[in-house]
Amino acid sequence: MEVFEVLHMNKGNGETSYAKNSTVQSKIISVGKPIMEEAVLELSCNSNVIESMGIADLGCSSGPNTLSVISEIMDMVPPGLESNAMTPLNKGKIYISKSSPQSVLDAYALQFQKNFSVFIKSRSQELVPGGRMVLSFMGRKSFDPTSDESCYQWELLAQAIMSMVEEGLIEEEKLDSFNAPYYAPSAEEIKVEIQKEGSFVIDRLEAFEIDWDGGAVSDVHTAQGKLMIGQRVAKTIRAVVESMLESHFAIGPDLMDDLFCRYADIVGNHLSKTRTKYIDFVISLIKKG
Repeated sequence: MEVFEVLHMNKGNGETSYAKNSTVQSKIISVGKPIMEEAVLELSCNSNVIESMGIADLGCSSGPNTLSVISEIMDMVPPGLESNAMTPLNKGKIYISKSSPQSVLDAYALQFQKNFSVFIKSRSQELVPGGRMVLSFMGRKSFDPTSDESCYQWELLAQAIMSMVEEGLIEEEKLDSFNAPYYAPSAEEIKVEIQKEGSFVIDRLEAFEIDWDGGAVSDVHTAQGKLMIGQRVAKTIRAVVESMLESHFAIGPDLMDDLFCRYADIVGNHLSKTRTKYIDFVISLIKKG
């Protein structure tokens, strides 16, 4: 005899049915709602774009409880995500930009908080009390995550990719589904996570400005200067992101060369008008006793 023939809830809507006698189970669902809500919100705002969400009810019941869970999950999806599953959240962009919806900014910030907290905790287990750790990574001085110092190199790369999309060389869906695995935190965000984790005392936290080209090109106002600085920055970015772009966009060497030639031109034009700089944080931490 099959299990489902022996173990199942009373069907129907009668006086002894599960549907009319499952108030306790309904209360249990209500108690767990905040935890379920948090899980769905974090999943919905994850930096990895999800095309669909599968929901499995692993109970063996029948009646309104299952439908109530499903309806609550649908209510938890943030505004803007439920309208059209095929509508990209950050259309035409590959990172945070001034046109990005708040949900995208929140997703990146949340991912940074999680990753940095885990990193700090893991490193704390490797150090003795009084031990020191010095960190150096890109960040931003501004509170605004859409500031040029935080994201403009990605904005310009998205422009180069979009120009190829418009010419039919790259699929638009590929552009819309790419999210750069990068985040430039503010000093305050860094401090909050370090203090929240609790293993370290911040000894020093300093910010330094670095030219996009490393200061190699002094005159960017001439045609030659624009060309040189654009090519130098493009090569620097390409050395880091080419493998990701190759994997995601499935483009060969010729199209990759074309992409970064376009990027070099865009960067050269930008830097001839505005000398945007990277912000680098150097943080010295002391392990608590």
